Amino acid sequence: MASVGDVGSPGVVFRSFRAGDEAVFLTIMKECFGSLELIPRVKLGLAGPFFNPEGSFVAEKNGAAVGCIGIVSLPRAYWFELRYLGVTPDQPSLTVADKLLEMAMQFAASKGAERLKASTPAVQTYIDLYRKKGFEPARRQLQVGWDLTKERETPVSSVQTKEFAEDMAAEARRVWVASLRPYWDWWIEERGGPDSAGEWVEESVMDGDPWIGAFVDGRLVGTTLLWPNAYGEGEARFNGVYVLPEMRNKGTGRALMQAAIGKAKELGQKKMNVRTVAFLDHLAPGAALYLRCGGQVETEFLELYK
Repeated sequence: MASVGDVGSPGVVFRSFRAGDEAVFLTIMKECFGSLELIPRVKLGLAGPFFNPEGSFVAEKNGAAVGCIGIVSLPRAYWFELRYLGVTPDQPSLTVADKLLEMAMQFAASKGAERLKASTPAVQTYIDLYRKKGFEPARRQLQVGWDLTKERETPVSSVQTKEFAEDMAAEARRVWVASLRPYWDWWIEERGGPDSAGEWVEESVMDGDPWIGAFVDGRLVGTTLLWPNAYGEGEARFNGVYVLPEMRNKGTGRALMQAAIGKAKELGQKKMNVRTVAFLDHLAPGAALYLRCGGQVETEFLELYK
């Protein structure tokens, strides 16, 4: 699919995503947002199972890419998420971005979309563009990072933490899903319900990923996980801390944070990052925990719905 630009974008050609455009998306995201976008995370997203090339588009002018947008088919049928909307800084206006957004929305509508979500770095011009299309802000996502080369005083906790293996896979799945409530209910819904949302946890434990559990009287009450070198040599992707609702505010989260940071250092990681939910006007407990435990907000994203 390709079309010439309209009156507002003379000389611009809009076309469908094609093989090799992953590099185009990464370049445009870096030029458009700089350090506000974590490029290694974008790269993982483009290679992920939910990215939909058919509904993603590139804008070109004089043979060079000047804009892009991606669409993700969420696990729940007929739910879609718009990501990676951006235009290069040399474009005089957001007319190109507007056209790309319209094309992606039309694609989703052609597939019978029942819910349309958008995610963007918290840059006012892009937020305004989505709002003009009828999207309304729902929540923030914060990217929190830790510089593991700095020594920090680590609080002592009486909660036992230890790595666990395959025999805990089913229980880890149950605890992980229960620990998402109520702050991540929207995410469970996007994944088609609790049964499907937790499938990856059981598979991950069975695959030998370095899961750590918090235990009270021998019972698993919380979990955490990180993937070493996921964002480059020595840069870990931290999956966050998850604690059963009845065990919160009892030192369980801090114990898991202590264990995660210790594991990251043991694996030779110099930095780790997590993407975590925050409400529009306040922090969720997870975000507050990460900041109390030495994390720093590196950038902010906004999620909107139409």
